Amino acid sequence: MELIFTADTGASRTVISSKAFDKLPSTMQPKLVRSACLVGTWGVPVPEVGKGSFEISLGPHKLIKEVIVADIEDEA
Repeated sequence: MELIFTADTGASRTVISSKAFDKLPSTMQPKLVRSACLVGTWGVPVPEVGKGSFEISLGPHKLIKEVIVADIEDEA
């Protein structure tokens, strides 16, 4: 599945929306576990579903990355 990521060089974590996560085939959805509180812009808490290890491809490069699934407006 293709997602458009917003690159935030100041972010300490990678986040995808719960809507994008729900669109993934169940075979591509990792088991999610609770994570620490996610804080967004202006220190506002962001409701999160959990975190898991995802395979991310960027061109020919692939990596396994811990990603937080949260209720955000952007896909990722």
